[in-house]
Amino acid sequence: MISQEEQQSDPRERANRTGEDEEKGERQPESQRPWPNSSAGSGRSAQGSPAADGGALRRTLEEVIPRLAARTAVQVNQRQGEQQCGVCHGGGWLLHRAPLGDPQRGRLVRCQCRAGEDAARQARVSGLLDRDKTFATFIPRAGTEAALAAARAVSEGEKQWFFISSSEKGTGKSHLLAACANCLLERGMSVYITNWRRLLRRIYLLRDDPTALDSFIYQLETVDALLVDELRYKVTDWAWELLHEAFDARYQKRLTTGFTSNYTPAELEGNALRLAETDPYQTDQLDTLTSRLRDRRIGVIAENTASDYREVAARGEDEEESDW
Repeated sequence: MISQEEQQSDPRERANRTGEDEEKGERQPESQRPWPNSSAGSGRSAQGSPAADGGALRRTLEEVIPRLAARTAVQVNQRQGEQQCGVCHGGGWLLHRAPLGDPQRGRLVRCQCRAGEDAARQARVSGLLDRDKTFATFIPRAGTEAALAAARAVSEGEKQWFFISSSEKGTGKSHLLAACANCLLERGMSVYITNWRRLLRRIYLLRDDPTALDSFIYQLETVDALLVDELRYKVTDWAWELLHEAFDARYQKRLTTGFTSNYTPAELEGNALRLAETDPYQTDQLDTLTSRLRDRRIGVIAENTASDYREVAARGEDEEESDW
């Protein structure tokens, strides 16, 4: 303890006296020395073992955080009576281990035990309601060969863009689009499937909420697969600017994108041009989309020339019922 006289002395003199005492061997016993960052500075108990404290400090975040997360998950799931995964211990996430310098090192990756949950979540997010429409349940008929091949090519990753047109309704276009979506979901991709009218209605409803609108357009730009049924030529300039931004971003990134329509690309362009001549609010710029659809490097255009399944069933020409 420093006396009052020493406290009033010059600090440099005290330092010199301390150094002289140490040279003479009058050093303070080890047990009486304050441990660095002890209770005087950090609130830690001075009675703790320095070796134990030092060991705790040397643990890296990579070791501590996963253990704490796993321990917490185990405790929570045990209370809920859930079976534990032996890999992630119920956490659902793992740290990707890779050599130093690898950009993937330390990133979180999904554990395989959560694959089923992720698939269900993706299905809910996509709005895909009919999981029964698959390639296995599709009934091929004369005229569906090209459309079926195009949908399969995209679902298997051979092509990124596809366009299926048919002048008839009820030829199976929507079934092929849903089958493609189901296949992509099984591959672990996120899918957004909708039809043209619902897509435009969603955009118009968000018109007065710029934040929500930007978020929706960003979703259209970045989702793994965007599938739009019943593409039409009626769209205002304002809505088309937003959709063109999303479609162009997907084209540049080569993201999976598919359309079905009762019009061919040429008919879409011509009808849009004629409509714009009479309605100043309608756009005539659909040629920017159809131009990208014609890019054979990433896309395929197919025409479904089959007859209406409903009419066939009504005439009794098909023994099986059809829900097209």
